[in-house]
Amino acid sequence: MMNKHELKILPEYFGAVAKGLKTFEIRKNDRNYQVGDLLDLKEWNGEDFTGYSILMQVTYITDYAQVDDYVVLGIQKARSQSGITAENERLNETMAVVKENSRLREALEFYADEENYEWHEINDLETVPGDILNDNGKKARQALGDGDE
Repeated sequence: MMNKHELKILPEYFGAVAKGLKTFEIRKNDRNYQVGDLLDLKEWNGEDFTGYSILMQVTYITDYAQVDDYVVLGIQKARSQSGITAENERLNETMAVVKENSRLREALEFYADEENYEWHEINDLETVPGDILNDNGKKARQALGDGDE
């Protein structure tokens, strides 16, 4: 069974782990670490958490040449079930949010444009409603993902 462990890590070590330069942790084995466990490494400056964290997965464990009850944990960036790193998942989620924001902005700009509310003269005898009345909320439904694209 895979466990998730929240652990403090000092900034100088956190940076090295985040850059992929430090691929191990030496820890007291008071948590019965296992291969496959997740380490949620939270940057700690000695007084407070900085707000930075990185999710790593234990790939190897040895107690060779360690002080009693300490182990060396081989670690790598955690991968999801789909096989991509948590970092890439966050990037994909961010890109999806950016795309959604763009869609919503386009709809807001359409409804905010006063010209879209104006009636247009076709000729001296005929006027037609502006784009808003012709739209009937279609652009809003599309932006919200509830209508035809």
